[in-house]
Amino acid sequence: MTQKNTQKLPRLNIEKCQSLQEVRNHIDALDEAIIPLLCERIQYITQAAQFKDSAADTRRFGRIEAIVTRAKAYANVLGANEDYIESVYRHLIDESIRQEKDKWLSLHEESSS
Repeated sequence: MTQKNTQKLPRLNIEKCQSLQEVRNHIDALDEAIIPLLCERIQYITQAAQFKDSAADTRRFGRIEAIVTRAKAYANVLGANEDYIESVYRHLIDESIRQEKDKWLSLHEESSS
């Protein structure tokens, strides 16, 4: 993370919960924030399909590793578990690639018809 990027980091302000229900309420609130962002992210990813020359271009190992490295660095700055973030991101990337490839195939199926 660059100096400029670290200045924008959110503060992890984890409250000490007094019950399991309180923990669940916080998790639910976080999910309500995360899910719209994931939906926005996948919309951009599927748009990328139109700029790829082949279905194989939807999986670029250098790009994957750059994303994972950046995510882990961000986790480190936040004091979070880098292995957890890497695992989540690798799954997110795999699913994103699957959807982008499906989009690429549908675009090229339509153009060949």
